[in-house]
Amino acid sequence: PKESMQMLKKMYKDHDSLIGKYGPYDAFSLEYNWLTPRYLAIDQGPIPVMIENYRSGMLWDLFMKNTDFSCGGDDGPGYQEPYMPGSDDDPVVIVPLSDEEMMDLTQKETFKYFWDFANTASGAAKERYHPNETTLNQNVVTSGGTGFGLMSIIVAIERGFITRAEGVSRLNK
Repeated sequence: PKESMQMLKKMYKDHDSLIGKYGPYDAFSLEYNWLTPRYLAIDQGPIPVMIENYRSGMLWDLFMKNTDFSCGGDDGPGYQEPYMPGSDDDPVVIVPLSDEEMMDLTQKETFKYFWDFANTASGAAKERYHPNETTLNQNVVTSGGTGFGLMSIIVAIERGFITRAEGVSRLNK
């Protein structure tokens, strides 16, 4: 988490061209000075979900309440408690945003990918979005990305990005 936060701060401060309307772009190389200005659902999906797990442990707690996955003790299948903020050295401040503000911004922007680009008929997540070619692959959806999109809706309700009624309506699609 510490290294991820440092990279996110550096992107916002020194390489903001790597971040678009829906968060960080799919791929880039600082060494060769190129980027792919598109979004892939499977890349965007973990961002709001894992930030929430880092911040509150909500998804970990929900996962551990499921008796099919409960470890019950040290003899479980090898799960370990997630890293919790404040248990490591203080991160170096690189940008004027606080960690909370940066996580809020990143969660909200990446969540919007799933909210704005859900398939109108099924609610499934679009596989990819090309800002420069918006009709390219417009009807291709993804099962893995949709799973992350569903978890992102739960996070968005928890964070107040959408109302519970809006989230339930989308989940019932």
